[in-house]
Amino acid sequence: MNKNGLRIIVLLLFILSGCSAKLADEKTTFEGAGRQFEFKLPDSWKAQEASVYKNNFGENAVFGAEDEKSDSFMYILTFSKEDIELDGFGEKTREDLQKVHGYKNIDDIFMKEYEVNGYPAFKYTVNTIYKDESIWAHFYYLVTENSMVQINYYSADDRNYEKRVEILNESADSLKEIGEAATKTEESTSEIENSDLSTENEELRFDVTGYRKITVEDQEYLAVRFTLLNKADTVVTPELWYEKTTLKQGENKLVQAEFPEDAEAANLKELAMTNDEELLKGQEQEGLAFYKVSSDKDERIVSIQFNEDEFERDQEIHLDLSTFDE
Repeated sequence: MNKNGLRIIVLLLFILSGCSAKLADEKTTFEGAGRQFEFKLPDSWKAQEASVYKNNFGENAVFGAEDEKSDSFMYILTFSKEDIELDGFGEKTREDLQKVHGYKNIDDIFMKEYEVNGYPAFKYTVNTIYKDESIWAHFYYLVTENSMVQINYYSADDRNYEKRVEILNESADSLKEIGEAATKTEESTSEIENSDLSTENEELRFDVTGYRKITVEDQEYLAVRFTLLNKADTVVTPELWYEKTTLKQGENKLVQAEFPEDAEAANLKELAMTNDEELLKGQEQEGLAFYKVSSDKDERIVSIQFNEDEFERDQEIHLDLSTFDE
């Protein structure tokens, strides 16, 4: 066989391998927001343990998986449909993604509005950075009978990414809500107990609900999840957290950090967007605080102190960063 013939065979094999992606034969099920769902993963993808995807993407993640043939991964969030404002959802979400991922021109964010099983569906694509590498993020928001499911696929920026997105589209669009959840979801708080994680006075109540450490370009960051209940007549926002708390790592006081350009940090930045939401009396809202921390292995405890002149609390809240150390 001459060299030209060999090149043609190699090229054909490459083309065929790029076209061989298909959905798995078996359906994958998961639960969230009190409902049960099913869909089909691409056949080269493998589901992750809950401890893995919750550690990587937070306690609200209900499913995660990774591709065994590329540096691609995904995770899923679920919401009750009654908590979602569908009027104007498409453009508002696009604007939110523009802010989170730093796009100057909103038109550069791909958006598609369509239907799956007769219900509204939205898809967005952005290019972002994950662990110092370019990656394509495909966000699918799928409305079902009782829920909205957010499927986030992160596709490696390699020579197959254009072909890969076709099977990712098929996977997301195979989603179906199939009934009520079989088990009740238990809230987790990233290795801290639910007891004694709150403080309050006559006007405010803070509850620490979880925390997470990420590393971007050798810099460690801490994200603290919390809820704020407004008990006063004055309007407040969760951003008030930074005024009412002091966080220390050893003797060093932590200060609010900017979110770095990274897909993992972008997910946290999206959660932190609720920090600006105004709360009237009796309203409660989740928030997220973000800090730079030291990677010093001898200083792995971060303490949370609430302003002593406003809140009565006998003990500090301690967050153990070593929980996330490899």
